[in-house]
Amino acid sequence: MHKIVSLATIPNQVSDKIDPNLYDYQKILNRYVVALGTTTESLVKKHGKDLVHQQLLVKRLADIAIDLFVGYCVISRASLLLKKNPNNTQVLNIVKISIHEAKRRMRSNLRRIEKNEDRAVGELSNFLVNSNGYPWDAFFE
Repeated sequence: MHKIVSLATIPNQVSDKIDPNLYDYQKILNRYVVALGTTTESLVKKHGKDLVHQQLLVKRLADIAIDLFVGYCVISRASLLLKKNPNNTQVLNIVKISIHEAKRRMRSNLRRIEKNEDRAVGELSNFLVNSNGYPWDAFFE
């Protein structure tokens, strides 16, 4: 029997090892950990083993995971720098910019799980492969 782990409490947990000025940024990332987990679970239920063949969906999940990893690295490094110099506002600016840009990318990737152009991309890709190249090249007609 598998143990069921709830991610519901993650968004409100913050590490006591990071600078308190970074708690809000860690909470942002924690919310996307939960969103990534629930989205991945629903996609596995929907597609099963075929999920590995859904390249665009898997890419979006991977991009979210990468943003989370980098975001936690930024927070960790910033926390160390703030311990050395608590008045370093530029470190806080780096965290603010990087976490908010990652948040926008993660939000977009989550939205595009459901609303996307994947079918049209696949059809165009198949057409180009079957055409043995780019059929609209005006220079070689």
